[in-house]
Amino acid sequence: MSGQLAELFKGNVRPNRKNSSNGNLVITGKRGNGKTTLAIDIVKALQKQNRIEGKKLAKISGKVKGGALIIENAGALSDSALVALSLAMEGDTGGLLIILEDSAEAIQKIFYKNKNFSSKFDHTIDIPVFTNDELIAFAKSYALELNCTFDEFGVLALYDRIGSRQTLDHMVSVAEVKDIVDGAISHAEKRNVRHLFEKIAKKNVDEFGNRILREEDFEVS
Repeated sequence: MSGQLAELFKGNVRPNRKNSSNGNLVITGKRGNGKTTLAIDIVKALQKQNRIEGKKLAKISGKVKGGALIIENAGALSDSALVALSLAMEGDTGGLLIILEDSAEAIQKIFYKNKNFSSKFDHTIDIPVFTNDELIAFAKSYALELNCTFDEFGVLALYDRIGSRQTLDHMVSVAEVKDIVDGAISHAEKRNVRHLFEKIAKKNVDEFGNRILREEDFEVS
């Protein structure tokens, strides 16, 4: 996936674009694996680099000029909707970036139906199913961006939280892991306030000044 992202951000993706006839993006993956979160992060990054004209971001199928339009469950688009959208993308859209989200199979199905529509999408990012170890690595990286780290029991507690959510029908996404870490940070902040005036308390920061997330911070209330 990192290579696909690098390709997307390489060069000047949408220079002075007036329509949406090319340069658009497809994000595929299993349900609940963070496709929308990734799509929004990509749009924000492109906007920050001024590579998308306008600051609009929508997740609806209505008319938006400039910015980006994210279409969730794109495989459910009807034949007539595909034709209408394809024609609209050839008009004056102000360089609107179109992002389709769904499983790889669903996207292939609609692209097979309408070759003209599929030709407008030059970039594809496929989100893999992450192992628990990969999700833990992501959690550590995300927490560090927020000036937080884990002690050894915090890591074990996070493994437990992730493992309890993994089922045959549901694979834990990076978005869920972010929510778990955010909840733990919120709990740790409250814990630090409670211990503020205690004479004896566990050290709450590491040698680099990062807040330490502990086992108790991952307990489900």
